[in-house]
Amino acid sequence: SFVATNTTHSIDLLNVAGSTTDMYHSVWSGACPALTLVAGTCSDPNNSIVTGLTVGVTYYIRVYTWSATAGATSTFNVCVGTPPPPPANDNCSAAQVLTPGGVFADNPVVGTNIGATDSGETAPTCANYQGGDVWYQVTVPASGNITIETGTNGSSFDTGLAVFSGSCGSLVQVGCSDDATGVYSLVSLTARTAGEVLLVSVWEFSNDAFGTFQVSAYDASL
Repeated sequence: SFVATNTTHSIDLLNVAGSTTDMYHSVWSGACPALTLVAGTCSDPNNSIVTGLTVGVTYYIRVYTWSATAGATSTFNVCVGTPPPPPANDNCSAAQVLTPGGVFADNPVVGTNIGATDSGETAPTCANYQGGDVWYQVTVPASGNITIETGTNGSSFDTGLAVFSGSCGSLVQVGCSDDATGVYSLVSLTARTAGEVLLVSVWEFSNDAFGTFQVSAYDASL
């Protein structure tokens, strides 16, 4: 159990070992034995972000193995922490500018979803969007064509990517990608208006893992 000191806490199962290492955890409120599951806290990955907590309230973490194999044993450590502040580009209005190059490797930037929140913008239609998006913007070059792609920053990270026209608060999706290149995403647009500013949302599939990635915009005409 832990007493919430923030409305958002991170939970990590560390040093998992034993005959069964596929773990599951969830967060509960109330008093034993009449506990209530905190909505959205069931997690198969060993790390999760729990939001909507009440400061000063005691919460309970339930940890169990994924399988029901008789006699299975597991050991682990539990760490409860406070996530860092949201990234600077957590919201559409603070979208980070991407500089288009000729290929992905020309001008990639490193992004993170650690501490990211739900922006409240139009929900993308792919990659099981569950919040935790970060935002970018890119200006369409003279060719009218632009490709936006995510890639690794050293470790695997399952991204979703959506591209929108319009302005924050009234966006129209023009492309959405889940696993275009392995676990990474790619949206390629043609016949757009030169000089048009497109807005780009990136998130992690199901919003149940946290880390870094690369994102880049490019077109062969450049």
